[in-house]
Amino acid sequence: MQNTHLHDLSVQVIIPARGGSKRLPGKHQLLLGEIPLLSYTLRTALSVFTPEQIIFSSDDSTLLELAAKEGIVYRDKRPEQWAQDTTSTQEVLIYLYEKYKWSAEWILLLQPTSPFRTAQHILDSSLELSEETEGLFSVTEAKYILEHSLREITETGLLVPTLPVSLSRQSGKRVRLNGALYWFRKKAWLEAGDLHSLGRVKPYLMSLNSSVDIDTPEDFLWAQFLLQHQLHV
Repeated sequence: MQNTHLHDLSVQVIIPARGGSKRLPGKHQLLLGEIPLLSYTLRTALSVFTPEQIIFSSDDSTLLELAAKEGIVYRDKRPEQWAQDTTSTQEVLIYLYEKYKWSAEWILLLQPTSPFRTAQHILDSSLELSEETEGLFSVTEAKYILEHSLREITETGLLVPTLPVSLSRQSGKRVRLNGALYWFRKKAWLEAGDLHSLGRVKPYLMSLNSSVDIDTPEDFLWAQFLLQHQLHV
């Protein structure tokens, strides 16, 4: 399902999934509809990219087996030290990069807790990548003020952090990261030292319903409701 633009890009896709979850135990294997939650992301990735472009990383053997059944070729058994509650996404990315030394120019991080991110979202967002772009993160409208994830789209079309103390004076559109898509240029990421320290990051706006990020039982129930009533698209 590649478009011409995406076909011309050098892309490495990373899908990390930790086995342990305190708030929603076994969430990656929970059936959403008739499909395991993890499978939504794996199938979406495989519908856009070749198997050789995708690395799935997990500390959980059951999840690695599920990935194999879905057709994922490169499956990384992550050491326990990189699969703790306190392990950050940045630490996982560094671990994977040091192990595999990706040659791709662009990295696409797909978190498996975003089941309603589609192939079309990936294709459309890739069209926004340019020589001037260091990253592109998916966002949705900020219904609530969340200090960690709140971002603002500037008049020049870039994504920048929004300081809570200045919210009342900001004139840009208020959005929050939804966790579905993280595009970033490898060179810029390595130089910045952190995914969220990149300079020129553009937003990719997704609808509120397609931005569901499942981390709690309430999130899962909401996703089930949206799927049942076909409101997730």
